[in-house]
Amino acid sequence: MLIELFGRNFGSFRDEFHLSMLATDIDPGNPRGVVEVLLEGEDEPLRLLRCAAIYGPNASGKSTVLQAAAALWYMLASSAFMPSDRPLAPFEPFLLDNKSKSEPIKLGIRAVVDARVYEYLVEYDQKKIVLERLTEFAPDQPELLFERREGDVEGPWTNDKQFVLLAESFRSNALLLSLADRLAPKLAKGLATGFGRLLNHHDPTWNRHPSFDAKRAARQASMDRAGFGAWLLGWLKDADVGIVGYETKEMKPADESAGENLGSGPNVREDQEMEFQLFHDGVDGPIGFNCRRESEGTRRIVELLNPA
Repeated sequence: MLIELFGRNFGSFRDEFHLSMLATDIDPGNPRGVVEVLLEGEDEPLRLLRCAAIYGPNASGKSTVLQAAAALWYMLASSAFMPSDRPLAPFEPFLLDNKSKSEPIKLGIRAVVDARVYEYLVEYDQKKIVLERLTEFAPDQPELLFERREGDVEGPWTNDKQFVLLAESFRSNALLLSLADRLAPKLAKGLATGFGRLLNHHDPTWNRHPSFDAKRAARQASMDRAGFGAWLLGWLKDADVGIVGYETKEMKPADESAGENLGSGPNVREDQEMEFQLFHDGVDGPIGFNCRRESEGTRRIVELLNPA
């Protein structure tokens, strides 16, 4: 059972965020919507919510919470199999502050697995795991099972012969818990799998919904900036107060070299596939990024306003 999902510097969150499933004591005698979880060595059960609703205005971070859960699940499920030179794909730092772009992302989960409470924390940048920590909350006091700070590992798990081999030589882009789940399953206790079940929300990837399509709207906004483009931007500003402008660019085939070929005005071909770059107010001025990195609500608005 999930107790808490938390993190920092991920997506639209620059500072700490927490999603807690702990039930309040407002109406302790009412079991509606609450599940009582018996913990090993504890007399009183842990009261957790059966479900939770995340609500708020557009672009307030609702989508980011689900994406954070999917990103942590993705790394737990895949990092043990990744090539050593592959970057950590779920690196989505807060983009509106240049300082945050160079800082690691923090993601973590506290959960009940097999009647015990564990907390798992990961900090990472685009190329490597900076910090990884697993703690068990025993009835008496928390017990650190292992802590990895880049190449150094310590904790009781390092006394296990199989884990020692992992701790002595491991890839900088692989989670030790993910590796231990494969190579030292008795020690790992299925924790990676248990966390994964709680984090996976049925999205096949950690990233944005793959069906998003705004090519027609981008092409029309590029060809008719004063008309359709201004009308679309007005809608976006009303729905997302952070948006201050847009630009369009020609979509590049996957086999072409990277780079932006900006297209706007009457020279855009009717058959040219375009995509949006939306600009937000950043700490140091407007910052643009691909429309696919916007909130679910903003992207759905763009889709609904696609010209026929």
